[in-house]
Amino acid sequence: MHKQCACRGITLRLEGLSSLGQVHLHQNAFRRVLINLIQNAIDAMPQGGELTLCGGQSSSWACLAVQDTDEGIPENQLSQLFVPFRTTKSNGTGLGLYVVREILAAHGGAITVTSTPSIGTTCLVMLPLAASE
Repeated sequence: MHKQCACRGITLRLEGLSSLGQVHLHQNAFRRVLINLIQNAIDAMPQGGELTLCGGQSSSWACLAVQDTDEGIPENQLSQLFVPFRTTKSNGTGLGLYVVREILAAHGGAITVTSTPSIGTTCLVMLPLAASE
């Protein structure tokens, strides 16, 4: 998705991804999670901006923050983000974030979304770390 970001004037930054640790996941399903989150961020920044994927660990979790510099999501819409078929996009299905949450739940993980007006939105993906062999 580097090319898509570049075409939209979006700078893609990758930070701390090597410190995520090991998790058990279905590769294609998790690819869908990443594509949905990154595409949402790209769509939210039609005039360009910055998209950061920042990884790390928290106790027994691998954490990946997908942060953008969009206009932010109004507070009254945050509770509706994961409701199936609910969308603010003219060409959206309203299934993207719902599917993301369901895939993560199937892997024992979770997602939270925070947004600050005029600063941007952060989707925090958390997956349980694999037990050390």
